Amino acid sequence: MKKKTMIEEMRERANKLSNGEALILLDHILKREGQEAMISIFMNEMPQIKNRIIYGNFNLEGCRNINTQLANELIAYIEREKLMVILESNLKESAIKKRL
Repeated sequence: MKKKTMIEEMRERANKLSNGEALILLDHILKREGQEAMISIFMNEMPQIKNRIIYGNFNLEGCRNINTQLANELIAYIEREKLMVILESNLKESAIKKRL
């Protein structure tokens, strides 16, 4: 029987990881599989981390050896996504007003 590595175990419970554990896993995936795979896992399998970033509850205090640059990039990615949603809705509203 094959023993699972720590990373494999973390990946299986990706939706239950703490902020620090999630960043360790995402950093590992980024190095091994690339940015697209990392973003895919982040967006699809870690909704709790995404929600913590959106609502300002994302905190890495007490975490050591964490890729803080990756954390900042994920925060920027989520903020950009939120801004795009706001811009799209504003553009639709202005287009509707112009038609009327």
